[in-house]
Amino acid sequence: MRQFPAQRGYVTDDTAMMLSDDKTALEGRLAKFHQETGVEVAVAIVKSLGGMPVESYLTALWDRWPRNRMRIGFL
Repeated sequence: MRQFPAQRGYVTDDTAMMLSDDKTALEGRLAKFHQETGVEVAVAIVKSLGGMPVESYLTALWDRWPRNRMRIGFL
């Protein structure tokens, strides 16, 4: 069965490719955007889609992440 990353804030970097300062800055910008607009954007950076089409992967990830807030974007 395909493993999906757990949501970790606004930015989930399962690859550890983002520099810590960049991730912190992006988290801050997304938190501010959420506070100002009421819309939450989540960024997921993953190592592999495991051969799944991107649409299928995103749907499966959406289904596994908490639904306590609206999410409108995935990378």
